[in-house]
Amino acid sequence: MTPYPLHRSTTSTKVLITLFMLFMIGSFTVALLNVYDKVGRVPNGVVERYGPDTVDSQPTAASTQTVTDNAQAIGAQTEDAPAVTTNTGGIYDEPAPSTTNTIDSTPTTGTMMANQTSSENSPAVARMNTFSALLDITHPHIFEMPIIILVLCHFLMRTRLPEWMKIATYVLSFSGVAGMLATPWLVRYVSINFAPLMIYSAIALGISAIPLIFVTLFDMWIPGKQKQAVELREAKTKYPASRSLDKMLPNE
Repeated sequence: MTPYPLHRSTTSTKVLITLFMLFMIGSFTVALLNVYDKVGRVPNGVVERYGPDTVDSQPTAASTQTVTDNAQAIGAQTEDAPAVTTNTGGIYDEPAPSTTNTIDSTPTTGTMMANQTSSENSPAVARMNTFSALLDITHPHIFEMPIIILVLCHFLMRTRLPEWMKIATYVLSFSGVAGMLATPWLVRYVSINFAPLMIYSAIALGISAIPLIFVTLFDMWIPGKQKQAVELREAKTKYPASRSLDKMLPNE
């Protein structure tokens, strides 16, 4: 069944589709900016966000030893300090409560260096690499994104774009969606070598937005006059008794 041409729709239908397309421009822009903000602005961001936990995220032996040495040094200084008594001249004078096991809460130089080392080893992006977190990310998008792409492809199907370009756009857009949804799982449970797939999928989705949105708008509002006249002549041949078609045909 040949779909009804988009450029022959009523003005109200064109306005409705145009408003939807304007929102889609904003949606694609925000989606691509979100990908850049989450994983694109830092080196190896996809692995940092979705990859498995590595040894780098654990405290290093050097930093742990530094903290231990500082604690022992503080304890030794406290033991060597003279006992403070409340001497009142009586025979029942007792020394003040011992502070041998009390460690000063003031951070030392070694502690601050260890904290600085720990902060440098911390990931630059929020970690979303647990099964529950990945499920929360995938669950809404796996329903929403294919529906949006299907609606846009339906509008493109009603344009006069060549058939091979329509098919290429369909495949490119749905491949981009599939890649963006699958990459977090592949990076977490299969291999971190799948990380570039997220960027490639985002690029594919951005490229497919050009024919899905802009080509559709152009074809809908600016139809070719010559092709429109041919369609009207074909319609008059099929319906010769229609006078309204005679008024629509250009004068020769």
